[in-house]
Amino acid sequence: VPLTDAQQRLSTTMIKYWTNFAAHGDPNGEGLPAWPKFISSSPQYMTFRTDRVAADATFREVHKCKFWSEQGWANLYGPYDAPFPTH
Repeated sequence: VPLTDAQQRLSTTMIKYWTNFAAHGDPNGEGLPAWPKFISSSPQYMTFRTDRVAADATFREVHKCKFWSEQGWANLYGPYDAPFPTH
């Protein structure tokens, strides 16, 4: 099944983010919505939809991550430490 125009745009956007990250260690690039640096005290998550790509500070609350962490899925809630030391 061929992709719709909106799905193709989303695919292209995601490929650009991955390519930038692989090449430069940073997913951001020209023409892309800003992907903010992760800060565990005020996390934002990127949401990818065919009608909108953006950072989202409400992800944990909207998706009930605290509830799921209490059910044994603790990795869904965070906050998460940075995987590498920051300088």
